[in-house]
Amino acid sequence: MKLMIINSHYFGTPSIALRGIILLTDKVLKNIQIQELQGFLKDNEVKGRTTRITASGTHLKYLNYITVIEEEIASVEVGTLTSEVVDELLFKYLFYANNNLHFVFRFSSYFHKIPRNRTEITRILSHMPQLMFNKNLVEWEDNTKRINLCTTRADYFANDELKTLHFLFRIANLELEYGKTSVFCGVTLDFEHDFLILKFNQNQFNKMDGEPLATINSIKGALSGAGDFSDSFKWMEISAQQLNEDTVNSIIYKLFKDLSLEAEEILDSKMTKENLLHIDSFMENVGLSNLELKLKQEYIKQIKAVIYQDISRTMEDTRFKKGWVFKLGFREGDFSRASQNAEKRSPIYSQRVFWQLKEIIHGTERMQEGGFHWKINKSFVEVGMKSKNGGLLVYYYARLREGRREKEEYVLRKIAENF
Repeated sequence: MKLMIINSHYFGTPSIALRGIILLTDKVLKNIQIQELQGFLKDNEVKGRTTRITASGTHLKYLNYITVIEEEIASVEVGTLTSEVVDELLFKYLFYANNNLHFVFRFSSYFHKIPRNRTEITRILSHMPQLMFNKNLVEWEDNTKRINLCTTRADYFANDELKTLHFLFRIANLELEYGKTSVFCGVTLDFEHDFLILKFNQNQFNKMDGEPLATINSIKGALSGAGDFSDSFKWMEISAQQLNEDTVNSIIYKLFKDLSLEAEEILDSKMTKENLLHIDSFMENVGLSNLELKLKQEYIKQIKAVIYQDISRTMEDTRFKKGWVFKLGFREGDFSRASQNAEKRSPIYSQRVFWQLKEIIHGTERMQEGGFHWKINKSFVEVGMKSKNGGLLVYYYARLREGRREKEEYVLRKIAENF
């Protein structure tokens, strides 16, 4: 096949060996950070990677990286990049790492009615070129349509049954910090939990024209086979099902309960006999020791809460085995309260608002917003959640670009467990 070098900055002579059509543009590559591209070239032992990136400005550096990638794919030398390796990089960032704003819905589809084994799914999708099944992103053309399907991928369980279908859409071009940038949306049909997930980059999502809900509806429209996507998706009979706010608030509460009860047990274990004696002495000194039992216990809870706050300030995060809550938002009628330490994402248990609200939250079994830090083996995942646009909005914090695929799967399992 012919090698197509499409960037006008390239004037060199490519190798005689031609490995495929390269349509990668700097508009696409700008979704990957410069340091991530540096690490990619280093990991793949690309020779002369430092001296070949000569531009001083960030925008020009992206053009340099395009040139290096093109030259490496065209080269016959052992150890240079291949289009498959670059495709893995692009899918990792365009579908996962760069998209930190997720909207979770339920769905039904044609796939629920048919055998979903690998052979059958491959047969169906491979015979429909408009679906771009396993299309290499190096060879995908960034055309002028506002919504453009780039590639379709499938994941399977160990028994070869379909686990997820992934669709990557280019949905817009934006003029951002380093020039014109292509904007992507990742869509996952999760057959393990029957979740439909729309994934966006928050910064790009907020800068797109029109209302956010219109953007979401345009993607849902494409999935239902509207307009140009009739041949691609209508036969799939994908139907997104909204989540009512009460359902979402119940899920957030259950996630809050799981982590906060563990924290309370840990804090309670640190309540020394000496502390308990001081509480009894205080109650007696202020004339509260003869109160009716239920009221007396309520006073003791409030005193303990103050002590728990103090203990929390000196506790190391390693004491929490599962993780912790770092943010809460609660609303009941005209009463609305929220925590304020979401930026630090430290345990909320040293804040007065947690101890003021926790009994009310446990009583209603609903919470409008939550921030959760979960420990996963030697890593972690931090997300914020709330009800939005008929779905569960999940926000992944900035430090979570690496290993996002595994972290997203973990979060979806936690949501599904509490549905």
